[in-house]
Amino acid sequence: MSKDKPPVFGPYTGQRLLGTGGQARVWLASGPEGEVAVKEAKQQKDKKSLKVEIDLLQRGDHPGLVKLYGFDPDGAWMATERIRGTLLSPWASKRGLDEIRNALHKLIATIAHLHELGAVHGDIKPNNILVESNGQTRLLDLGIATLNADKQASFRGTLGYVAPEILQGKPPTSRSDLYSLGAVAYECVTGRMPFVAPDPAALAYLPMVSLPLPPSALCPSLPRLWDEFILDLLCRDPRHRAGPAMNLSAKLAELPIQINQVPFVGMEAQRTEIGKAVMGAVDGECRVVVVYGPPGSGRRKLIQEGVREAKRVGLHPKKGVEVSKALQAGQRLASKPVMALPGNHASTLKIAQQFLQQKQAGLLFIRADKPIAKLFEQSVQITPAPLSLHDAETMAEALGIVHVEIQSVWLQSEGSPSSLLSALAGYIPASDSSVKWELPRSKATKEILTLLKQAGELEIPDLASRLSMHEHEVLDHILPLLAEGTLRSNRHRIGLTAGYQP
Repeated sequence: MSKDKPPVFGPYTGQRLLGTGGQARVWLASGPEGEVAVKEAKQQKDKKSLKVEIDLLQRGDHPGLVKLYGFDPDGAWMATERIRGTLLSPWASKRGLDEIRNALHKLIATIAHLHELGAVHGDIKPNNILVESNGQTRLLDLGIATLNADKQASFRGTLGYVAPEILQGKPPTSRSDLYSLGAVAYECVTGRMPFVAPDPAALAYLPMVSLPLPPSALCPSLPRLWDEFILDLLCRDPRHRAGPAMNLSAKLAELPIQINQVPFVGMEAQRTEIGKAVMGAVDGECRVVVVYGPPGSGRRKLIQEGVREAKRVGLHPKKGVEVSKALQAGQRLASKPVMALPGNHASTLKIAQQFLQQKQAGLLFIRADKPIAKLFEQSVQITPAPLSLHDAETMAEALGIVHVEIQSVWLQSEGSPSSLLSALAGYIPASDSSVKWELPRSKATKEILTLLKQAGELEIPDLASRLSMHEHEVLDHILPLLAEGTLRSNRHRIGLTAGYQP
């Protein structure tokens, strides 16, 4: 084709090349509808994919897809409306959670529409999603879309967003799209992909051997229910993913947009290591993880998160007594268990050794004050890293604390989560009454409320002493109560809000 002569596609005349992909070129063109985008198959073999795209766009106008204006019956080209908007990632970086949720609602509706047509998009990623000025999302590029009858198993998609089963060479399904949706949602709320690595090739195996950090680990102001929604989509096993797409909008609508839990910040390396142990257990390995450190260092939080993620991907919570009986009887456990045991119990070491000797598939967490030498060679032993100044600033921001000299508070805490939370507790502003906090209404919570009614204001160390609890455990209970407004604080002294009756 002459450089001076513009390409012609039926009634459409190309003006300039907008971009080139693996299978097609996209031109800005003019025609009967005015300015349009023309997608041209690069080679003869690429016409098949373009015909699938033409077929899907012909079968129903949808606000989340582009409008089809004209096409070549043999699949050589098609003309569509030209969309003007902002790519999803830069758009989301400047928007609040409510707007992001609305955009995801529209994206889910588009994906559900494709699935109802019997199609799998196959390449859902932020660079294929535009957000228009009115907030409407447009899902672009159906170039590698497949129909249910197409069982092609060759790799298609984009590393970082493509589902693990596709990486294993399996054909795409509607649940493959749900994984990609989860990766997109993850990036919208955190600003990064679920997995990151210096070598992009690592994205081909990281989803197979590890778990993504919960989004709230990177964005502590994110309500934990968003973690559940997004991570349910990112399960490695398609059977464990939330879905189908048509049901997701209702779940998304129920997610809060204001924080409703005490933020858990920092310790990314330790959380990643635990994720690898979880996936090892899922794959049938026998894993023991010792989390050691002083009380208040974050041991309990790390283990709680590990157990929660293990349950999500298919492990079954078991009590130590139940597992111990089975091990003593030499029985193979019917399901892969996850359990958490205290390191100061004499039976814990015995259970761990039997668990390892019998090579039971599953995961055992042990919370200890120091490393357990007898398990050195057969376990992963990690200790929570002290919180950094950035972690402290992030925690304060998530809790809505302003006008506080965070650096001095952090230095006094020496990076201890318990000490830092204790120091910040008195500065937490009362939350909006519409926010429903995830309150641990346990026996301990009731004891705290009753004691404060009897004793009046108490300092946190005194409150912990009277309850025979560590300060960190007390804080796990009182921080949501402070934010809810059930408790009030005068710096380090805690009391009931006037008029409250336990």
